[in-house]
Amino acid sequence: MSHSEMPGDAESPPGAVQAAEPARTGDAAVDEVLGHLDTVTGKPLDSQIEAGEEVHRVLQDRLADLGQE
Repeated sequence: MSHSEMPGDAESPPGAVQAAEPARTGDAAVDEVLGHLDTVTGKPLDSQIEAGEEVHRVLQDRLADLGQE
């Protein structure tokens, strides 16, 4: 057994979700709302739904703006 296969290493259990750095889109409004979405993880479902709806609104607005730029 190599060192990388030793039990007790700081590996995540199978199926565990790794916390990733928030993706940057280059669009300040989208990045901001996606950052807010990360903050509601583990909060009440109502908060998560509200944040998801806000993300949806911002993405729709930005997509609508693409035709005008």
